[in-house]
Amino acid sequence: MDQVREQVQREPKPFPTIKLNLLIKNIDDFTLEDITLENYDPHPALKAEIANIGGFDDKVKKDFTFKDKKDVENQCYNCADSKKS
Repeated sequence: MDQVREQVQREPKPFPTIKLNLLIKNIDDFTLEDITLENYDPHPALKAEIANIGGFDDKVKKDFTFKDKKDVENQCYNCADSKKS
């Protein structure tokens, strides 16, 4: 709980500024190089133990790793995208 007290007692810092490449006109054309974060000054990280409660029962646990690229292509992360085809 010390970390919670520390988090609550911290004074907020000014928000950073996000700058976008003004030459990009289509949102889908942005890459990481077109976006910069300026004046970001975070507080030091707070480290704490976490409890692993609940989770998966071994009987119902699924393997969430992908065996190969074909497995990834068969997954539906955005159902709207999958309905287009």
